[in-house]
Amino acid sequence: MGFNGFPSDAIRFLSELSDNNDRAWFLENRDRYKESVEAPAEAFREAMLPLLSQLAGEPMAGKLFRFHRDVRFSRDKTPYNTHVRLMFHCADADSGCGDRPVFCFSLETDRIITGAGTGTMAFTAQKLERYRAAVTTPKSGAALTKLLSAYTPAQGYRIDPPALKRPPSGYAAAPAYEALLRHKALMVWHEAPLTRDLHRAAFTTQVMRRYDKLKPVFDWIAAL
Repeated sequence: MGFNGFPSDAIRFLSELSDNNDRAWFLENRDRYKESVEAPAEAFREAMLPLLSQLAGEPMAGKLFRFHRDVRFSRDKTPYNTHVRLMFHCADADSGCGDRPVFCFSLETDRIITGAGTGTMAFTAQKLERYRAAVTTPKSGAALTKLLSAYTPAQGYRIDPPALKRPPSGYAAAPAYEALLRHKALMVWHEAPLTRDLHRAAFTTQVMRRYDKLKPVFDWIAAL
């Protein structure tokens, strides 16, 4: 099945699930989930793969994240996610995919947005060392700061906050780059309100325009 947009019932389903997040309600509405959420999300994934492969300059694969929540270590025991999230990643396992940046997509009805992001959810140990070396080198640290400064909240961009409260031991950076040194991952997102385009096949074009603007971040991480 080709991608023809996310149906309106996808939004209704996720909104209703927020108010009825239990197994009994989900089982009664499982067919709605499969038809209105899972099937169009998989069709969106398939439609995006050739577009992102061309943008990245390498074959890409994609996955739809599990709808069931992992509640083992969470105080929130509600069993289901109320959002849709996908990740697009390097398809060639022999080319060092673990070090490669990814593209991510999120449909969130609680915040009434779609998010398009790129970067890495977690640097590998070797890549983290290279990242920290880049940040603590004045020229490359300044270049990364300049690159990220173009992605402003006023334009709908968000950078995931750093994981560390203070710089790692053994590393020192100029005060302007200290926040960057506290990152163990680097993801930049563009968040936009839900529009009618979400329900059309042309939604892929809209999302690709957002990824195109984020591509310099993808390239910077890929070059580390």
